[in-house]
Amino acid sequence: MNKRVILSRIPAAFTLIILGTFFINCSRAAENRQSNPYNILLIVSDALRIDVLGCYGGDIKTPNIDWIAGQGTLFENAYSTAPCTESSAVAMFTGNYSTSYKVINNNKRRKNSKRIYSFYVNKREQLLAEALKEMDFDVVMEVENGIAMRSNNLQGFEKLKNFEQMNEDEVALVEKTIGVSLSDWDDGSKLHHVYNLLHYLLRVKPARHFFLMKWFMDPHMPFTPVEKFKKKIIVDPSKLTEKIGFYSKKRDIAFRRIERRRGITDYEYYYLKELYKAEVRSIDERVGLILKALKYRKLLDKTVIIFTTDHGELFGEKGKRGHGNYLYEPLIHIPLIIMGPGIPGGRRVKTRISNVGLMATLKDLLNVKHTNNMQGKSFKPLFYAEAEGDDVLFFDGNNKNMMSHMSSYGLLMGDYKLITNREDNETIHELYNLKIDPGEKINIVKENPEILKKMLNIIAEFREKNEIRRKYNLSKIDKQVNLSEEWEKTREKLKALGYID
Repeated sequence: MNKRVILSRIPAAFTLIILGTFFINCSRAAENRQSNPYNILLIVSDALRIDVLGCYGGDIKTPNIDWIAGQGTLFENAYSTAPCTESSAVAMFTGNYSTSYKVINNNKRRKNSKRIYSFYVNKREQLLAEALKEMDFDVVMEVENGIAMRSNNLQGFEKLKNFEQMNEDEVALVEKTIGVSLSDWDDGSKLHHVYNLLHYLLRVKPARHFFLMKWFMDPHMPFTPVEKFKKKIIVDPSKLTEKIGFYSKKRDIAFRRIERRRGITDYEYYYLKELYKAEVRSIDERVGLILKALKYRKLLDKTVIIFTTDHGELFGEKGKRGHGNYLYEPLIHIPLIIMGPGIPGGRRVKTRISNVGLMATLKDLLNVKHTNNMQGKSFKPLFYAEAEGDDVLFFDGNNKNMMSHMSSYGLLMGDYKLITNREDNETIHELYNLKIDPGEKINIVKENPEILKKMLNIIAEFREKNEIRRKYNLSKIDKQVNLSEEWEKTREKLKALGYID
């Protein structure tokens, strides 16, 4: 049928409604662009310890990350809610603790494999990224660690096209403008994952607002730094128990087998950490490329930049290695640096904050009218003044542990930190006074029963609130969602990272 005939049969009133709605939405988008003039760039470097960065007193040079700290505000006591990617990422992007969401698991038991858990964020829950998208922001991401998004916590984001999808002209534009070449690094794949982001920044229209998120896999194990950083490591191969190539090629599973068989020597820990630091140097260089693109496009004064991580890494502290199982300081005390319009430069904040408040903070910085009731509290006021009084932080590392049924909860209250671990039917409490024992070497739980009781009660309150929220979230889950299928989609990603056989 002729299109003109069809249109002529549509009632005039209905046509006016459609046109009116269109113009209202356009007007709202324009209003939001005018009242929210800033972009967001969130950079996450996976498994990054706070004590290796120069701006946090580390012993390696990280000039680009340090520059962000000099131009913005550095949080000296930022904490992740959990020592693992999945739980931390859920909290970071939803603004809610991971235990406020349904736990789903792989119901198929495989040989030599234990049950593995995940969280499910309801698709009907509007996250900040989705709210910004409705406000006509570009909401785009480049994520190297698939675990960061396996709980549906990155809904609203669209993936940038990958390097293989870029044509020769697009690659040439990046290399010519930024002054970079894949030949600069022996492992070009590490640069592949930043080319698409650089191209986006070079081509985005000046009037276009964006929420751009880059999640680097480095310095997560396996530690495979490119040669130009690796060759600077001072190492004596004769002091290593395995061949030198073993330490950068093998994944987490291989080291767990060594731990069970003979343990890891101090020199092996030294070399592993040097490989790790070399990866941090390479992260800093890639951050520099991003800053160069922002400067070239004159976007720095229009963009809020956040640099952080999901958790840290252990290298023999407390006799442990890796991450995911414990709530010790090297795992949950994380770097967090924020710079941008209106944010004081060169400021260092001592007040403790949690990454569960990051989205609430961005919401306030951009003055976004986002009504989702997030558990995390905005720390925007800390850009201008320290908070007074004791600050209490809750940790819910619980059953994200991919290799066991162990549950972990923790609390920071004043000078004290409580970690409660439950595995099978045994519960173990660890209490430390971080002011006099920052290394968490002396468990003072037996000498302080009243403090233990008080902190356990506070943890119970947090858990009860999370349970209420979890039941509320469960009541809204789309009944058509096949949770087992959601799990199967990400199992191969876990295997690729070396978490499971």
